[in-house]
Amino acid sequence: MGLTENEAREIAEEVAREVFEGIKSRQLLKIIKRKIRQRKPVLASRYDLKRALFALGPAGYFFEDFLARIFLKLGYLVQVRKLIKGECAWHEVDLVIIEEGGKKAVVEAKFRTNGKGKVEIKEALYTYARLLDLQKAGFEQGYLATNTRFTTEVISYAECCGLKLLSWDYPAETSLAQLIDRNKLYPVTLLSGLSSRMKKGLLEAGIILVEELAAFDPQLLSEKGLSEEEISKLKKAAQKTLNQNH
Repeated sequence: MGLTENEAREIAEEVAREVFEGIKSRQLLKIIKRKIRQRKPVLASRYDLKRALFALGPAGYFFEDFLARIFLKLGYLVQVRKLIKGECAWHEVDLVIIEEGGKKAVVEAKFRTNGKGKVEIKEALYTYARLLDLQKAGFEQGYLATNTRFTTEVISYAECCGLKLLSWDYPAETSLAQLIDRNKLYPVTLLSGLSSRMKKGLLEAGIILVEELAAFDPQLLSEKGLSEEEISKLKKAAQKTLNQNH
């Protein structure tokens, strides 16, 4: 989480005094988050970040849009949900990313609504096969991206064939968690008090990031069914999130 060893020990000791026989894991997590938030609000938000990525669902389109924001921040040109003809078949590609020198890569996004399912080898094989068929269309690199994790078999295969991977915690220095934190690319679903209706309105308005909400025209939000009071609260929460995570 980024705490020092002493801070972690102090929190563990405080939490130990509050737990009881039969405590639910969600209750334990709530206590831990409260203790961390009292010391370092920025670090507490990291617990919420993983949940916020799951909340971009249930469909995977908004996760693809979120990935597009990340690659844009990294300096790529990005195209989302493209139909491209390969040598042997047509392909519905989640993202196309293009480096400054013109090198093109295809990105396959695998979204999960919870942390139980890892991305397995068949999806890595599929992604690499797609890249091979798209090479004559000018694609030189393939990516497999997910909001959860990869099996060790996937990582081993990717290292062997040159497929690039991006997950919650992989690669260690440029994982989703690291990229989000480093560039303040927080999804709007990170905001507390966000109802399903409000989330739907924001995402349908094309607002994927907290920073986009902070700068968005209130009039356009009202057209998505949000009240003036809701818009005001959301914008304040967005600014607070950006400021506390500065």
